[in-house]
Amino acid sequence: EHYADINQSLFRQYTKGLANLSSDKMQKISKGLHKLADELSDLTLV
Repeated sequence: EHYADINQSLFRQYTKGLANLSSDKMQKISKGLHKLADELSDLTLV
């Protein structure tokens, strides 16, 4: 939600196939996931 800027309830509907996902929303989710992945790759676990 935070990274993709999409409401949690709506995101759940997308994942369950209950709501149609537009190409714009798909792009927004993809960018959000890449942003999250970039931040996670910067982490160092000790």
